[in-house]
Amino acid sequence: MRTIWDTIFSRIVGYSFSELPELVAVLLIGLMAVTVHEYSHGYAAFRMGDETAHKSGRLTLNPLAHIDFVGFLCIVFFRFGWAKPVPVNPSNFENRKQGIRIVSAAGPASNLCMMALFIIIAKILYSARMYTLMNLVFQGIGINLGFAFFNMLPFPPLDGSKILASFFPENYEIAFYKYQSYFSIIFIVLMVTGVIDKIITGPINYILNFIVYSIIIV
Repeated sequence: MRTIWDTIFSRIVGYSFSELPELVAVLLIGLMAVTVHEYSHGYAAFRMGDETAHKSGRLTLNPLAHIDFVGFLCIVFFRFGWAKPVPVNPSNFENRKQGIRIVSAAGPASNLCMMALFIIIAKILYSARMYTLMNLVFQGIGINLGFAFFNMLPFPPLDGSKILASFFPENYEIAFYKYQSYFSIIFIVLMVTGVIDKIITGPINYILNFIVYSIIIV
């Protein structure tokens, strides 16, 4: 029988006490997704001539250097979220606009690579009939896909907004960054009202179903 504390706990975090080990594992997967994502931004910038992330201590795989607490909880419980942005100085790039695109895309791309790794693991587990571990691997697929998809949205300060702005003529790009705080407010309103969730949940679920039934379970 479930205790009152088990009921309260499950309503708050979406897991029961008996599922606490799974929750811990999901937290670790979320940590890994955030860390690799932000490190990839810093590493891409470093390879393109910008040492800002390195000098600020962000070119590291230490999760504590990258975590935004609220954004991390969103990743774990809603499958999308954010981390502390890695500092980048585009003026250090030989080609500023190209550098912005590559550095901004590096984070989501790293999550898609991690998702691909989890898909391979899931495929192996399914072939070996090790079904008990597959739910955890599916969490890894979902978290990394959601994090990549969410960060490609064209709202500041997400990666998608930087990629989009890099294609604007310079005067429009300057105006975009000048008013990005207002775009961020619009984004927050869309988040709070659930509009963002409705926009990305459908495509993410469609992709996840395709992965499961067309790639893993075949």
